Amino acid sequence: MTFRRFRNFVLIPLGVLLLLAIIAWRLAIHFLPSGTGPLTYYDYGPLDLQVDPVPLSEEDRALSTVGRLEFVCGVKVTAAHEAFGGFSGLIVAEDGASFLAMSDRGLLWTGNLAVNTPCPLSISHNAIKISKAEDKGLLMGLRGDVEALTQDEEGTIYLSIEHKHRVLMFSAPPKNDFTSLFSMKPALLADMPNADLLPPNGGVEALASLASGKLLLITEDALNEDGTLKAWIFGRETFEPLSYKPTAPFSPTDATQLPNGDLLVLERHYSPITGVAIRICIVEEASIKAGSTLTCHGIAELRPPLTIDNMEGLAIHQNDAGETIIYMVSDDNFNNLQDTLLLLFRLLPEPEEQP
Repeated sequence: MTFRRFRNFVLIPLGVLLLLAIIAWRLAIHFLPSGTGPLTYYDYGPLDLQVDPVPLSEEDRALSTVGRLEFVCGVKVTAAHEAFGGFSGLIVAEDGASFLAMSDRGLLWTGNLAVNTPCPLSISHNAIKISKAEDKGLLMGLRGDVEALTQDEEGTIYLSIEHKHRVLMFSAPPKNDFTSLFSMKPALLADMPNADLLPPNGGVEALASLASGKLLLITEDALNEDGTLKAWIFGRETFEPLSYKPTAPFSPTDATQLPNGDLLVLERHYSPITGVAIRICIVEEASIKAGSTLTCHGIAELRPPLTIDNMEGLAIHQNDAGETIIYMVSDDNFNNLQDTLLLLFRLLPEPEEQP
């Protein structure tokens, strides 16, 4: 056999097989089950942030209320680092100042807020840390897309992950201090039931800790036969199904329980023609039970020209005056055409019914 024939019949096929093996190995790094080794965190903080105040409306700077939301303050936050951005989850500590945000890529951003009246809102002692490939995909890569954060009354922090649908947890950090999370490894709490049937990018988008000690999980795009969205109440051992009735064309992106037990939900819609819009709504506490269908009653809608972006993270704080302050953060998708916004609103009382 000549060398040319030997190359054609033996060497070329072997080369193709070797190439396929390399590709399979590279894919396996992302898709095989997570390892048990410690996470490696890289510290990029303290950050040099640019924090610019933004009004509720550029066209009408006197505008201060939308529905039952009263604008407190808003800022656009930028940092000269490629890792900064993509924030989908938000927690605010009991002091109303310390915060934790988490990005789609597993980046943790902590800081302290100081609200001046009126704006600007300043952010101090901030830092970010990000988990790299050493976590073997527990948070990041093609196997992970962090979508929501919540914290229970005992301080334990939970996060929902899409693509490989699951819920992770961090042990409770010290009160009003999230920096200890930088050295912690999150633990797998549970894989979602029938995870392979959930849309890769439409899984649990809203995650709320309930006063009962359980978690409420609401999907963004996983439909039941009746057009409602799949949701669950999770009690550490079992997933109890219930449904969430979306208000077209909006989809839920986050949720949190209010002091009175009702559920505050952040919903979003995007159109290439009209841009992004958000809807804030409330689910009555009595309906939050297994087997029910959650109906969310709107209290405000924000659309251009109001100052909004891809709002995905939601948190609340009850101040000393008993007022509920709502915090929202946007996911800029690491896109230069979008912004990282942090917006604060005061929840106004429900209007009294006229006789």
